Amino acid sequence: MAVSAGMIAKAAATALSNEKLRKGVGWTLVAILSPVIVLIALLCSIGSGGADHNNQAVAAAFYGVSYSTEVPAEFRYHIEEMRTAFSLLDSAVASVNGQTESGNGLDPIRVKAVFYSLCFGEDAPSARAASRFVECFYTWETRTRTVEVENEDGTVTSTTEEYTVAVPVSLYQAYANLEAELDRTITEDDKSNINHIYTMIAGAAGGGSYSGEYLRGDGASIELDISGFVDPANKNAADLVTYAIHAWESGWGYVGQRAGRP
Repeated sequence: MAVSAGMIAKAAATALSNEKLRKGVGWTLVAILSPVIVLIALLCSIGSGGADHNNQAVAAAFYGVSYSTEVPAEFRYHIEEMRTAFSLLDSAVASVNGQTESGNGLDPIRVKAVFYSLCFGEDAPSARAASRFVECFYTWETRTRTVEVENEDGTVTSTTEEYTVAVPVSLYQAYANLEAELDRTITEDDKSNINHIYTMIAGAAGGGSYSGEYLRGDGASIELDISGFVDPANKNAADLVTYAIHAWESGWGYVGQRAGRP
C-alpha cells in the first residue's frame, strides 16, 4: 500500500501528541544524532580554541625553536618534519630561481605557506617529491637572445641563440597544478589558510620569533595518555580519533589540513 505525505504527517502528529511516544522519538533522535553533534562540537572547539596555538605552530615551523618540556612529542615530531620539508623546498626554489630572468623568481615563503597548509602532519617528502611540488609554481619558456661571438681571426660577429628560462605561473595556475599533482581539491578554506600563513610570515619579514612555550587552551593538562591507543608506534585512524578527543577535552590542539592542516 502506498504511503502518502498526509498519512505520514498524521502519524507524526499522533506520535507527538503522546508524551511517552514523544519522549521515545526524542531519545531516538539523540541516539542517532549525538555522534554528529559531538563531531561538530569537536571541530568547532579545535578550530576556534586552537587558533592561537596554530599560529604558534606556524611560527615554530618557519623560525625553529628550542622546545619547552611541556611540548608533546607528537607536536615536536610534526614541526621537525615540516622544517625538514622546508629545507628541501628552499633548495628546490633556489635551484629554480637560478634559472629565472630579471629577478622574476619564486617566492619561497609563498611556496612553504602552501605546503604547510596542504601537507602539515605528513612525513617530510623526499628531495625529488619536494622538487615536484615546487614545479607546480613555474613553467619553462624558450627564448632567444643575441650574443657576440669572437671568431678565430679576431673579428666579432653577432648571432642569435635559444635558451630556456623558468617563469613563475600565477597562483591560480599553481593551485590547478597542485590539484593534479596531489590528487585533491584545494578549497577556499585552504586558500584562506594559505593567505593567513603567508601574511603572518611575510609580514614579519623573517623577524618573527617563537619561544618554544606550548600554548594551552584552558589550562588543562596537555600530557597525552597513550595507554588506550591501538597501535602507538604507527599512524592509524583509531588513535587519531583518540588524539583529537584528548585535544578537545584538554583545551588544546592544532588544526591541520590533510594531514594536519592548521
